[in-house]
Amino acid sequence: ICPEILTRPIGQVLIQIASHALFLQNLSPYTHGVINGVTWSLALEMQFYVALVLSVGPLVRLGAWRTLWLLVAVSWAWRYATTFVLPPGQAIPHLQVIYTTQLPGTLDEFGMGIALALFLHKGQGLWARGLQLSWKNSGLWFLGSVALLLAAGAVFLSHGNYWGDYLMIVFWRTLLVTGFVAALATLITCPLHGTGLLRPMRYLGKISYGIYLWHFPVLLALLTLPGLRGGRLFLALFTGTVALASLSWYLFEKHWISPSTATRPSQSRRIQPDERTRP
Repeated sequence: ICPEILTRPIGQVLIQIASHALFLQNLSPYTHGVINGVTWSLALEMQFYVALVLSVGPLVRLGAWRTLWLLVAVSWAWRYATTFVLPPGQAIPHLQVIYTTQLPGTLDEFGMGIALALFLHKGQGLWARGLQLSWKNSGLWFLGSVALLLAAGAVFLSHGNYWGDYLMIVFWRTLLVTGFVAALATLITCPLHGTGLLRPMRYLGKISYGIYLWHFPVLLALLTLPGLRGGRLFLALFTGTVALASLSWYLFEKHWISPSTATRPSQSRRIQPDERTRP
């Protein structure tokens, strides 16, 4: 969080507040990341939801695979187009971040999640069987996620100058998000999904919004402490962030969420395999 914003002229303060209230702060280097660095992606999400409402009908009719390939193609085309205006190795990286990682440049990341949901609830044949609860499915997804994420890491380490590389800008994010989607499918198909063994993970998922909002301010505060680095820094960051996220959940967020989702998560019904193909 940037308290320095409060020392600026009132006109600048009002511009910052208005841009954040309207979820537009991610579109300009003047407002991007000013109040809380992580909130740029909240604006991106809200813009995506608006776009999704306007296009959900045609996307559903296209089906999972066509939707996925369309969104991937559009995101690749947008990211490549930005390299003409912001040449890799010459442009200011901050500007590349802003105009390359916003819509429609992130549609492949959203598209992977949409495709997984469609395969899970509407999939037939191989995809329906591949997303059923079983150790075999979970193991295969796990191996796939490990392979993809290791590949993404290896490519990144060998191309550390990310914003100076055309291929990294256009394609690498797709490889990374595919690995994350495979990791999510690992948990979806894990037979331990409904047991208490995964309760800590479910709790972290419940307060994840607060973890997301608090981690950056906590990190900035901890970095001011001399000698706190490495493993000790990570432990302090994790502890402080989870503590603040828990307080946010119980004192604020919980009271703004439907009781059916906030107090009765165990009553949510899993879709059975034979239901996924019903109209």
